[in-house]
Amino acid sequence: MAMSVTNISEVESYYVPAEHDTIFNLDSIDKENDPGKAKGGGGGGAKNPAAKPPAPDKKAEVASSAGGNKPGPPQANSLSKLIVPANPAAPAAPQKASAPGDAGKSKLQNLQHWCQQHSDKLPYEKIPASKLNYIVYDDRHQFLFCQIPGAVLNDMRKVMLITTKVVNKTSPSLIPGGDVFGKYGKSLKRLTDIQDPAQRAKILSTYSKVLFVRDPLERLLDTYKTKFKAASSKYFHQVFGSAIIKKYRKGATEAEIKSGSSVKFPEFVRYIVDVDQEGKSAFNEHWQQFYKQCHPCMVDYTFLGTHENAEADVRALLQQLRVDGEVKPPYVNAKLTMSEKELTAAYKEVDVQTLKKLYKVYQPDYTLFGYTCPSFLHSMLEAHDAFHDY
Repeated sequence: MAMSVTNISEVESYYVPAEHDTIFNLDSIDKENDPGKAKGGGGGGAKNPAAKPPAPDKKAEVASSAGGNKPGPPQANSLSKLIVPANPAAPAAPQKASAPGDAGKSKLQNLQHWCQQHSDKLPYEKIPASKLNYIVYDDRHQFLFCQIPGAVLNDMRKVMLITTKVVNKTSPSLIPGGDVFGKYGKSLKRLTDIQDPAQRAKILSTYSKVLFVRDPLERLLDTYKTKFKAASSKYFHQVFGSAIIKKYRKGATEAEIKSGSSVKFPEFVRYIVDVDQEGKSAFNEHWQQFYKQCHPCMVDYTFLGTHENAEADVRALLQQLRVDGEVKPPYVNAKLTMSEKELTAAYKEVDVQTLKKLYKVYQPDYTLFGYTCPSFLHSMLEAHDAFHDY
């Protein structure tokens, strides 16, 4: 029998992981569940060998900046203070990478530098298992991957199905998309399956650690289209859609509420903002912030790829892992990033005050992973004189 939930609080209680971070301050998040850190002590245990990642390469910074004067890393005390600047400059045109993976390397340097400056490290064996829920790993080639839905996830799982010999294929393109979370949904090893903290710590300290990210607001719109607009997405219609329509749509009919299949994008955005501000429950993994899913200042990722440069970045990763001979291209399904026209058309339907709040929700990811405020959003906020509040 199909389940129908028509109350937002029911949604939040139905789909809530065991733990939820409600603040943006990574210092506090990293000290969580570590009394020794909170008291100023070391927390015991072996120190994370990668606790102090190298500062960004200065030559790389200069080479990647449009004018040769790259701004320094953020100096705010916490991510909660890193909101839209009063008069942010329009984003510069992206620089062409001289080799596959260069853009990802620059973002990784930014991430490592920020974490080094603003976050106290936990020894790997002190990291709670709840912080590692999304990580799968490959023992044969000694690498792990933190899974973020909407950011090259299916493609990377296909790659890992090949490298772990779960499937006897040579290219990700030969694996049906529906099998990734269907037939092979439980085939990859999860780090949280390991009960011994010392054994988890050994993997975290010795394996390559891989993460792929995507522009947060583009990912959010893509999530809306695939989870709420798609007729086949019954689960999201019933578990989230019905409650969203009931709460945010004036004059909603019983048929609309029961179906849950006609959620409008502004309604979805208001739901995101309200759940974040209420702080009572975690986001669903399809729209949860990257830093809350993969905890980059706890897990020192050694490879950071992007959805925007997926094919080249996956190729660079396989070369780095020396498994490019086992996995043949194409590595990812042909996909294009959304056009500014498409993004603007969707987000212009959202009122400007809600847009400001939405950007604040995902600002930590923009800061940590080196993404600029989207030009379409900057233009919309500037047109409404919305920056005076910052």
